[in-house]
Amino acid sequence: MRTVGAYLQFGATFLTVLFGAGCVRTNKNALWPEPIANPRMVDFKGLYSNWSVDPAVDQQGGPGLELFDFVTDRSHQYGTRGSQTELSESEDGSVLRVRLLDQSGAEIGQADLRRGIDFEFAHDHLDIKGPFVGWHSNASNLAAYAERRTSQLFVSRNGELLGRRSSSGGGFLFYFIPAGGKTIEWILWRKLSSATERWPLEQ
Repeated sequence: MRTVGAYLQFGATFLTVLFGAGCVRTNKNALWPEPIANPRMVDFKGLYSNWSVDPAVDQQGGPGLELFDFVTDRSHQYGTRGSQTELSESEDGSVLRVRLLDQSGAEIGQADLRRGIDFEFAHDHLDIKGPFVGWHSNASNLAAYAERRTSQLFVSRNGELLGRRSSSGGGFLFYFIPAGGKTIEWILWRKLSSATERWPLEQ
C-alpha cells in the first residue's frame, strides 16, 4: 500500500510540474485586499467574524468557511452557533490560542495551537498544520490520484484575515490518461475589534 501511495505522490508531483502552469484556478481578483509583506505574530491577534465574506458583495459565505475551522484545521460540533473567533498568543509566542464565541461573546470552543506542531510562522503568513493538509491520495476502479493541500493565513493591509487554500496534484484516469493542475481558494474574514491582550499561560 505504501508503494502505491509513493507512486501516486511521485506521479502527482511530476504532473503538477508538467501541467500546473497552465491549469491554475483561483477565485482572487482585483476586489480582494492584498496581504502585508512582513507581519508579526501580534498582527494576527484580535476578534474576527467567524464567517467569511465575499469582498464583491460584502456578504457572509456559507458553511465550511469558518475561521475557527480554518485555523485549527478541524471541524467542530457547535453547528452555526459560533459567530466570532478570537486569536491571541502566549507571552513567548509559542502558543496561538483560538477561541470560538457565540453572538453574545460567550466562549463555546477553544484550541491551543503549538508552534512547530500545529502551525509555523513564515515570513509573511502562518502555515496551518493538521489532518486536512499535506499529501492525500486515493484510488478507485476508474482513476488514481494524489494531491498536496496547504492552508495559510495572512493579514491584509486593513487588518482583516486572508485564508489561502491550495490543492495541487494529479493522477491517471483509467490508470493511463494523465491529468494535473492546481486550485487556489482565497477566503476573507472581517476584523471586529482591536487586538486582545496577551493571556497568561497556566502554570
